[in-house]
Amino acid sequence: MAKPRMLSALLALELLLTFGMIADAQVQSRVLHINRAVYGREGKGDDVTNRVRAMVRNNSVDVKVNNDNMGGDPNEHVKKTLKVDYTYMGRRLSKVVNEGDQLRLP
Repeated sequence: MAKPRMLSALLALELLLTFGMIADAQVQSRVLHINRAVYGREGKGDDVTNRVRAMVRNNSVDVKVNNDNMGGDPNEHVKKTLKVDYTYMGRRLSKVVNEGDQLRLP
């Protein structure tokens, strides 16, 4: 049988590892991940996922939704929306923003 001092050291090591893993999981859950982003009319437009991912700074996005920022006009002469599917704090969420408005995530 292990001595009490050895048990204490093993327990302390196990606690450090466990809390370290919990802290890592908490940090990872706060990461903003853009799963998919589509800019256009009624979901029929351009896939701008990589473009929106590139806009993430410090796990947030704050950008005006317009043709310039979205890389062009997929549907000329009509109002468009940006639909973003994203994951934050372990939750899958969606946000739809009208052309001309500001996208703010999370």
